[in-house]
Amino acid sequence: MISILELEYPEIFEQIRENRCAIKYEARSRTFKIVSCENPTYQVIKYCPWSGKPLPKELFEELIARLDEQNRSIEDLDDDDILSGEGWWLDAGL
Repeated sequence: MISILELEYPEIFEQIRENRCAIKYEARSRTFKIVSCENPTYQVIKYCPWSGKPLPKELFEELIARLDEQNRSIEDLDDDDILSGEGWWLDAGL
């Protein structure tokens, strides 16, 4: 399982897990995005392309605010940090 959200959005996570498309999921900010193959740009998506269901609100701004409170940046995160995964927003009930 990639994410707790996989239970609610199985179609999009099947595509992500099998690497069948250019859609990626960033757990720390709960962001679903279409990633360019040619350069480091992306477009956030708000609906699952397979089911049409609205995806949960992305939390990038909230993540940055929490990092700012701790005088840290995204570059400071490592794999063991609670803010690098879904844990922080699950704990906060977001």
